[in-house]
Amino acid sequence: MKRIDTGDSDLLEYREPLGWGVLFTLPLFVVVFGFTSFLWSDLIRDMLRNANGWMLALGGVFVLIFVLKGLSLVNEWFVRIGVSVDRNLDTLTKQWGLFFPLPIGSYNLTEFTGYEIIRVTTRYRGSYSTNYHLYLTGPGVSVKVGRSDSSYDVESMAKEIMVFMSTTAVSR
Repeated sequence: MKRIDTGDSDLLEYREPLGWGVLFTLPLFVVVFGFTSFLWSDLIRDMLRNANGWMLALGGVFVLIFVLKGLSLVNEWFVRIGVSVDRNLDTLTKQWGLFFPLPIGSYNLTEFTGYEIIRVTTRYRGSYSTNYHLYLTGPGVSVKVGRSDSSYDVESMAKEIMVFMSTTAVSR
């Protein structure tokens, strides 16, 4: 995630950069996903016409899996997350969106006492990918505020946020 200069000394923002690739690949993804759905529509229509109860349930599960996989790919490839820490309002605001982040939740800064970095390793066709997810933690609360493929970037982001919040950085 990239630190955004807001010009306000009491406001700290981090966001994932948009990148030009999203502007070209998102429309292509929508076209390919729509074309695949169109091709499968005849198969699905025939299944619905000739299906008994079990076939209908099986087809419904298959379509549901296809749609959920498509949505997960959109979330992983194209969604930008961000976080805004405002000392004047004493709030941390999470942001989420496709082209520009929209606020999705606010938390009081006094709820957080430390941070936790979780290493997430995924395997796809024999290759491995490692991401690091940053969570701000407190008694009974854990909020994901960032992710990166570099542990150093996540660690420095966590420490900067904790110092900005005037809280001692406690890693778990």
